[in-house]
Amino acid sequence: MRLQSVYPSGLLRNHTPFGKKLRFVGRLLLPDHLRIYDFGFQDGGCAMFAQALVQWSNGRLTLGSYVLPGRGVQHVVAREGDVVLDSDGLSTRDEGATKLAVQEMCPGCTWIDGFDPGASPRIPWSPRYSNDLADHVKRLLGVPPVEWTS
Repeated sequence: MRLQSVYPSGLLRNHTPFGKKLRFVGRLLLPDHLRIYDFGFQDGGCAMFAQALVQWSNGRLTLGSYVLPGRGVQHVVAREGDVVLDSDGLSTRDEGATKLAVQEMCPGCTWIDGFDPGASPRIPWSPRYSNDLADHVKRLLGVPPVEWTS
């Protein structure tokens, strides 16, 4: 099942209702985020957004990272099994790697479970901000769905 498509032009399309809703929420929260930080959720704030999703899910989701050999962590996401969640919506791990290759010009990213903010100091991390963000996500998304893909 395809959860997300990324086209050569960079256009991204979610194929599930929840993926579309999650992307809408990411875009809705972005202006307030940009009043605090000089980067978005896809270009610096990915770890804070992913941690907010983990908190919103009460730990059902865990953190995962896309790593480019020799260049370290490129993107941090929340995930359950093969389903990946970020401010762009839902994808599979492979679809997420494709997104990074097309949109971020980072072909060759591999997956690792978890994220260590201490080992990736160039990726912004703020547990307090993630907690605040999780409150907004909960208000906008309600409780996590039983199935991400339905």
